[in-house]
Amino acid sequence: MSLILIIPAEAQLRLAAPWAVAIAESMDCEIIPVVLGADHEILDRHTEATFAKLLYGSPSNSIANGHAPASVTTSATPATVAPSPATSAKSATSATTASSAPARDAAAGDSAGNSPAPLRSPVTVVNLEQDVEPIHQLCQERGCRLLLIPYSHADADWQLKLFQKSKYRTVWLNPCSPPPTKAAEIAGGYRLTELATKRITMKMLGLQPTAWGIDHQKPDHVDDDKQVELAIHAFDQLAADGKSLIVLASNDDNGWLSKAGQAALDEDCGSSFAMVREGQSMARGALARLRRWTDSITPPLSRSERVELQEDLETGSRPSFEFLGLISAASMLAAFGLYQNSAAVIIGAMLIAPLMTPILGAGMAIAVGNRPLFRTAWKAIGLGFVGALVSGACFGVLVLVLRGFSWPDLGPEKATEMWARCNPSPIDFCVGFVGGMAASYARTRKDLSSALAGAAIAAALVPPISTAGLQLVFGPWNLQAHGLPILGPIIVVGINVLTIMAGSSLVLWVRGIRATDGQRKKQDRWAIRTILAVLVAILLVLVGLLEAKLLTGG
Repeated sequence: MSLILIIPAEAQLRLAAPWAVAIAESMDCEIIPVVLGADHEILDRHTEATFAKLLYGSPSNSIANGHAPASVTTSATPATVAPSPATSAKSATSATTASSAPARDAAAGDSAGNSPAPLRSPVTVVNLEQDVEPIHQLCQERGCRLLLIPYSHADADWQLKLFQKSKYRTVWLNPCSPPPTKAAEIAGGYRLTELATKRITMKMLGLQPTAWGIDHQKPDHVDDDKQVELAIHAFDQLAADGKSLIVLASNDDNGWLSKAGQAALDEDCGSSFAMVREGQSMARGALARLRRWTDSITPPLSRSERVELQEDLETGSRPSFEFLGLISAASMLAAFGLYQNSAAVIIGAMLIAPLMTPILGAGMAIAVGNRPLFRTAWKAIGLGFVGALVSGACFGVLVLVLRGFSWPDLGPEKATEMWARCNPSPIDFCVGFVGGMAASYARTRKDLSSALAGAAIAAALVPPISTAGLQLVFGPWNLQAHGLPILGPIIVVGINVLTIMAGSSLVLWVRGIRATDGQRKKQDRWAIRTILAVLVAILLVLVGLLEAKLLTGG
């Protein structure tokens, strides 16, 4: 395992080399210095001399003997990275020196009657072009445990690209002071990333931060630029308090936290500043690539649009008397259409039913990791379901009373609209998922509000509940050849709710309704667990339906 140190110039080498040695000793790994660019001969020799001096105190003696410290072992350019002719010649010379010098030293030691000098790895330097891919290739081949990037103002844009695309644990460091030796000298930049910050500082230096710059989440009314100013002020205060290292953990590429880190790196406040990010797993890497791709084809909503949409969905997801009254009216209307076998009336009930909004609210809660909103939305969904079911049953009782308790003929031949909702199928999964995607996308675009009506009709949430309510009153209550009464419509509703929720959360995440700060780790984990639970529930229902189809021959 290795620590890959990027060396863009002499100044960064001089400041970052002590940090590389301290981190390598803490992580028990070798150092591989990577000198960038074609004109590297002088910087190569300075790199060798610098590390020899740090470990031996006399660069001339160490280099003459071909020695390097035990914890500092550098490697020649890997075969998959094409070296320049000068680099190849230099590596061959170093290898010759490495094989002859230790033997000469050992012989001299024996003739003088002293113990022979220890054999240690030669100091060689990897030379690469200033490109992200060769560095990632080197990291993969040499088992990178940490990628250390000393900050350079001239190369800041390229270093930012390397930092953001790195698949490994990466530290972007402005070393304005020596490495800290005790925990009281280390501070964390943002308390909401406390776990990631402590994990990385423990691996780097065996120490944990004892103070924090920002200890609260960014308020919604504060814009990103203002929050960056507040963060820089907090970091300056930590430096004034004597902290020699400020560590800011951020896996977010575009949020205010990343912007604050970049601004702090470019500022010399007397303390060293490090932006760190943990390595990406395969799943997180794929998710990051998906996010960048979706942002490129569908620009995210602006902050004001996101706030407006979230407030609208949060308001519509709260259970209320108006919500209950409207869902009950829609269920009564749907029950009348089912009783009369009138598709037009049923469509009208779909249009006025407010059940779509709390389902979209639950989808948004998953996208942003908002547990309170998720609970509130589910309360509204549950209230709407019970209200619609009771209203459908009440309409059935009303029909019985008006008919003098004479049971109407609602068989499969006459009540086709009702029985069509008693036979759930795998197609219902596609209808709900696509309907949820369409409805959520229409909510994010004001010019597409007319599409909400079509999405509501496609989802058809209320008519199946009304069907179950009517069948509770009229029957039949057992399995029929044309479908499953009562339970069948309820399964259709469950399928629609879960698939709409999954589809809407995906679209809202793509449109920028997500936790972009990269610091809500608990919320992120909850959101992942929740969406996995929803998907598992969908798959279980799907498998059950397919098995039932096979058993019945349908």
